[in-house]
Amino acid sequence: MRTAALQQAVQQRVRAVSVRDRPDGVIYEKAYTLLLLLLALLAWFLVSE
Repeated sequence: MRTAALQQAVQQRVRAVSVRDRPDGVIYEKAYTLLLLLLALLAWFLVSE
């Protein structure tokens, strides 16, 4: 249940990031999104232990 909520939060954040598509900040936004996904994966791994 907690994992599903976490994934939903990440997906909402990804959508929010992709909406703000500034030409000068695309690389930064993508890196930020990737970092959030990695953090979510780490959190899921810790919860599942």
